[in-house]
Amino acid sequence: MGVIDVPMTVRTLAAALAMLALPAAAAAQGVQVPAPETHGAAGEAIAPDDESAFTMTPAEGRHLKIDRRTGRVSVCSEESGSWSCRLVADDRLAYEEEIERLQSETERLEDRVGELEQELATRSEGENWIGPEDEKKLDEFLDFSDKAIRRFFGMVQDLKRDLDQPDTL
Repeated sequence: MGVIDVPMTVRTLAAALAMLALPAAAAAQGVQVPAPETHGAAGEAIAPDDESAFTMTPAEGRHLKIDRRTGRVSVCSEESGSWSCRLVADDRLAYEEEIERLQSETERLEDRVGELEQELATRSEGENWIGPEDEKKLDEFLDFSDKAIRRFFGMVQDLKRDLDQPDTL
């Protein structure tokens, strides 16, 4: 089933809630309400007296299918002679999934911080923070920078000297 964003009007929501309350109200009056035809995952039949049965109710030219176990709502409609149901977007589910993802990420980061703190605690003060290869690259960079700066200041000195000399033409 795909997820679509279907705006639920107050009337649609009221109809869905009324369908959930109908069996209880009918039982209180002694009326036998026939169970709706329901199907489980992959088309397998669910017994009508099974608690996991779905409730169907008409709503604005379509039908709402409510899973009594999970509370998930689907919008069902007939297209080309066959019925298809699409799950109504559930913001709560999206929030719960995001919270779960963030909790997992937090745990991962806390574990990593713990590893780094332990690694830091085992290092001695005199120990190098970079490896020999990185230290060699750093030395090469510093040598290059030193030469570049000396060259630059040499050019500045030459320019000053040229500006300080009177024109001899």
